[in-house]
Amino acid sequence: MESERPGNLNELELEQYNLVLEEQAYPFEEKAINVHEKNIELLSIGIYNKWIDRSIEKLAVLMPARYARSEQENTFVKSLTSSSQQAISVKLEENDKALDATAMIGD
Repeated sequence: MESERPGNLNELELEQYNLVLEEQAYPFEEKAINVHEKNIELLSIGIYNKWIDRSIEKLAVLMPARYARSEQENTFVKSLTSSSQQAISVKLEENDKALDATAMIGD
């Protein structure tokens, strides 16, 4: 909605002009949102390309409350991930020791 406005309008006329522009642009904006959301649905079936990325960017502008969110770090998930990684590391060390012991017995 960034277009040149007539310079001969008073404040009230300019406000009315802007409202009429918004009303006329609304159906086009809704269609654009629908098309971009359809593109994003392709993510659920594993399709990702530059057009989907552009749809995400456009939706962040058109609907910032829904699509322009930044990721929030979840400390609970982070601690679970860290614990899982530690458990895997310990398990790998145990397996290495068992393999070493087996190799020593075999010698």
